[in-house]
Amino acid sequence: MLFALSVWRLSSGPVSLAFLAPYVEEALISENASYRLSFDDLVLAWAGWRNTLDIRAVGVRVLEYEGDVMA
Repeated sequence: MLFALSVWRLSSGPVSLAFLAPYVEEALISENASYRLSFDDLVLAWAGWRNTLDIRAVGVRVLEYEGDVMA
């Protein structure tokens, strides 16, 4: 039942994973901490049976250590 509900929900549109964004941002900090990444949202998307699940980052920014936007 849970599998069927998950498939239905993913087929109706992307699912927000915003609660995971801080963990992903922390995992992607550069070794020398000169920059970091910031995301507005992470979404889980599925385009059908012949495709895989995708995790997409929305509103990606590269920030300097002080918080200034680099890209």
